[in-house]
Amino acid sequence: MQAQNKRSRTDAEKKLDSHLLDAVRQMKDPNGVKSSEILRFDEEGRVFVTIRADVSEELLSSINSSGGEIISSAAAYRDIQARVPVASLVNLASRKDVIAIMAGAQPTNNDRPMQ
Repeated sequence: MQAQNKRSRTDAEKKLDSHLLDAVRQMKDPNGVKSSEILRFDEEGRVFVTIRADVSEELLSSINSSGGEIISSAAAYRDIQARVPVASLVNLASRKDVIAIMAGAQPTNNDRPMQ
């Protein structure tokens, strides 16, 4: 069943990690699959993500115009840390300059996760 589910994904959905894809599906059908507790959301309901991409001003602008917020970006590492609305994930993933979008890592200090 899981392999069949993966084969039925669109090209954009294939760029989303499974936790984010579950969040997109839950947004479309609240009674369906439940999103993972791994995901971190801010006060505005945006999810923290790591985006692997060919970083450009146009991509960063697109993230911001979709209601997202850039936390950091490093073109040399093809890395963007951002908070984005779940509703914009598939559209963002459909861009040719986006390689993958993953749930953002939980920041930590030496002894416990940061809040």
